[in-house]
Amino acid sequence: MSNTSDPRNLLELKAVTKTYPGVVALHKVDFSLRPGEVHALMGENGAGKSTLIKALLGIVKMDTGTILLNGLPTDIKDATDARKKGISAVFQELSLIPYLSVADNVFLNREIKRGILIDRHTAVERTREYINKYGFDMDASEFVENIPAASRQICEILKAVSTNPKILIFDEPTSSLTEREAELLFNIIRDFQERGAGIIYVSHRMNEIFKIADRVTVLRDGEYIGTKDIGDLDMDGVVSMMVGRKVDFMGEKREKHFIDYNDTPLLQVKNLGNGHDIRGISFELYKGE
Repeated sequence: MSNTSDPRNLLELKAVTKTYPGVVALHKVDFSLRPGEVHALMGENGAGKSTLIKALLGIVKMDTGTILLNGLPTDIKDATDARKKGISAVFQELSLIPYLSVADNVFLNREIKRGILIDRHTAVERTREYINKYGFDMDASEFVENIPAASRQICEILKAVSTNPKILIFDEPTSSLTEREAELLFNIIRDFQERGAGIIYVSHRMNEIFKIADRVTVLRDGEYIGTKDIGDLDMDGVVSMMVGRKVDFMGEKREKHFIDYNDTPLLQVKNLGNGHDIRGISFELYKGE
């Protein structure tokens, strides 16, 4: 990335560096985001993806580097400041308060008020409008502690999109969603693309990346490896950039070995559940399997 700002970009991160004692988390990493695009940020665990996102949100203070919004250098103090500047994020680690309702969480720290009182009725109604608009199945007035994991992830998504951001960040957003719910999320992403928003999308799921991304940036061991248009990549190409060597999924086959299913399993799980959203999980694991 050059030292001058690209007028096509909504956001630019330039030469971002972050170190911890004995660890270089990021070293002069560049990233850019254009209006109306989905830009996938990829890399193995520990590559620096989360650190880069948290640096953008002001959660992590970078040692050196520059953030430009619409071509202008900006300092983002914290996540609240980021939201005021039009940046919202959905993390894999949820930030919901379980003893509050879905609506209360959606409007947390920006409560709707009538005079000096919090107007919870209006908050519930507006949250229902978002739920209905995007086709989700959940109760806006239900306490978060009473809803399943997928619904909590949806609540986190609604919390982010309800601020009408210009930049949306998704960090492994489909990890707890069903296939149908993931499709509804992709519809939200397309909706914001049409409005001219930019989306940063972090996921290990290759099929999602090739389905919705326009460009891909790869980090490896805290270093910027490169940015390519999705049309110039295939799965092997992305993985090769991530791991630093050529990988051929269709090439060498693993050598077959005999597994004795008449033997005693090393592990047996029967009807595992937590009494809520996980139930009836059973499987066996045999030696060599």
